[in-house]
Amino acid sequence: RPRSTSTGRPLILQQCSLYLAPSSLPQGGLGIFAGRQYEVGDRLGQPTIGIPVTDPYSIYDAEELIAEFGWDSAVVGGSSDAEAAFTVLPGPAMMTNFHPSLGNVLPGALNDEPVLRRGRDAGVGASTSYHNFTFVVKNRIEAGHEILASVGEDWFDFLREKKPSIKVHTKADYEAADQLISSLTTFRKAHGRDTVTDAQFLDILLRIETEIIEHQQENRDDDNNSRGSLVPLTLAAFHEASTKGTARAR
Repeated sequence: RPRSTSTGRPLILQQCSLYLAPSSLPQGGLGIFAGRQYEVGDRLGQPTIGIPVTDPYSIYDAEELIAEFGWDSAVVGGSSDAEAAFTVLPGPAMMTNFHPSLGNVLPGALNDEPVLRRGRDAGVGASTSYHNFTFVVKNRIEAGHEILASVGEDWFDFLREKKPSIKVHTKADYEAADQLISSLTTFRKAHGRDTVTDAQFLDILLRIETEIIEHQQENRDDDNNSRGSLVPLTLAAFHEASTKGTARAR
């Protein structure tokens, strides 16, 4: 906690910079939200340590627990500690949700300043030399908006395999849906409501959704998993998707 330069006593912060609340993402559980506005390049949250977990796949249930709460050591630091390693980042990084296209923060690299040397000093594994991790804001974040990290496509492949009941959309899914919505918006403007009524347009949307789903089922197209569910089925939902994009509209 920051301290007053005059009294040395802890300062009482008048504004909460981050807070925990139900996520804006479907089935997202709890998420981290911004309590104030953040600009591009700002560091988010208090610096924290990094704890390497070596050989994580030899630990019971690590495939799910470590993969969900750990970070790729090649990205944040700690990859030199073992052939296979994940890095645990206590604090907001463990509670932040991921999104394939709405990520607004990037992981900052950990500083590594070892005091003990492997192979010589006892107690090396009892402490960590990795510290000073924070998120770095890559897109402006308004107060009240959820903090969302970026993640590689491999993570969504993992989710599809381990939790097939959850509809998992990738960045490619949202981009394809946005392209479809853009084409439909152009089509509707070109023909007008006199030619294509609201009821007819809704029927077009329903048919498109049905055909996409049937095509996926026939071809077992895992790369387009659940893409049909991104098609809006009401005029209000279509308008929102056409103005915000399918990812933000959901």
